[in-house]
Amino acid sequence: MRSVGTAVIGLCALAAICAGVAGAAGGGDTIATAPVVPAGAPQSGNTSSFTDTCQNGFEFWMLQLKQGDLVKITWNAPPAVDALALFPTGTSDAAHDGCLYASDWSQWTVSPVLSDSNETPATTRLSQSVVPANGNYPLLFLDTTGTQNAGAYTFTAVVLHGASVSLPHVSAIPGNGTLTADVRAPDHSPISDSSLKLTLKGYWSTVAGSPPSAHKLATATPSNGTAQFDYRLPPRLWRKKIRLQITGGGSSYQAVTSQKESVKVLIPEIGPVLLSSHQLAVESNLLRQPIYWAGPKHGSRYEFTRATNGYVYVRYLPHGVRAGHRGTKWLIVATYPVRGAFSALKKYAHGKAVAGPNRSIFYVRPDYRKSVLMAFPGVNDQIEVYGPSPAVARAIVESGRVRPVR
Repeated sequence: MRSVGTAVIGLCALAAICAGVAGAAGGGDTIATAPVVPAGAPQSGNTSSFTDTCQNGFEFWMLQLKQGDLVKITWNAPPAVDALALFPTGTSDAAHDGCLYASDWSQWTVSPVLSDSNETPATTRLSQSVVPANGNYPLLFLDTTGTQNAGAYTFTAVVLHGASVSLPHVSAIPGNGTLTADVRAPDHSPISDSSLKLTLKGYWSTVAGSPPSAHKLATATPSNGTAQFDYRLPPRLWRKKIRLQITGGGSSYQAVTSQKESVKVLIPEIGPVLLSSHQLAVESNLLRQPIYWAGPKHGSRYEFTRATNGYVYVRYLPHGVRAGHRGTKWLIVATYPVRGAFSALKKYAHGKAVAGPNRSIFYVRPDYRKSVLMAFPGVNDQIEVYGPSPAVARAIVESGRVRPVR
């Protein structure tokens, strides 16, 4: 019996507590006692709870907002509530004379950030505004039609934070890499929030003559005020100009859009890295340009380097020498994209270019004899062969072995 009695007492106590909580629901009679409204949570109130000196039924609530927040208040239902006002942060009960509304807000020493009215019975209204500063904003609901109409109402305050995102001001980006954007709140504080989803987009034409269209490149969320996008652009865009833009948002954020930035796409830098002859051919296909070399050499490995300007280098390294090892005693064949390379080399050589194999020409600079410049007719690439000695470099060129990797 003792255990049953204890259980009954417990249930009664719980019921009393629950009843007390339910009875306490609703707004406050002053700004100082106004309950804080959780963003997005439906609230219930009753304008018959309190009456001001002008016989308006009312209730106060409190919204905790940040600079740039868009607050969207959905409320009903006239005539129990026919007016609302959101007052600036810092507004206290001393800001009015006891009459909260008399045809306007002239009884207040401050003007509302947001005020609205709705006199159509049984309807729902959306009122919204962007707030200018961080702080607590008093929210007032009023029945101005007479105490006989005061009664129950409901509302929901949805808060969407503001954010700004900025692309780095650069004139060029590699074909693949990481782009870091700046993400700030309206008060310039850094944002760290995984619920803010950002998308990096690239704009270019997929068909010649057609307008540029958006292409999704990468997604990211901000941390400590930055968002990092790992992207990869198709090789067909290398050496071309595109436009970049970041867009995004989230369940608790307004839409975010950056300015568009025009950038040139550079060929991605690679290496130095050791590749097989097959891998060199793959790189050539990716680049959509020839990669010249001196053919396979027994006992050597091929170090490949690609610069962002499109220059590529094949260095012949003996086994045991790691990629990137400094040294000038090994054969190097470089390919430089040059429009009209054959005519350009002829002009550069001032009539001293020599006919080489496969209809090529080559030129040995008097002040740098370990290097031989080479070009082929109809090919927009200049080749440089560097050897550990002038004799080796010239012999490689005259051997006819310098050709595109296949």
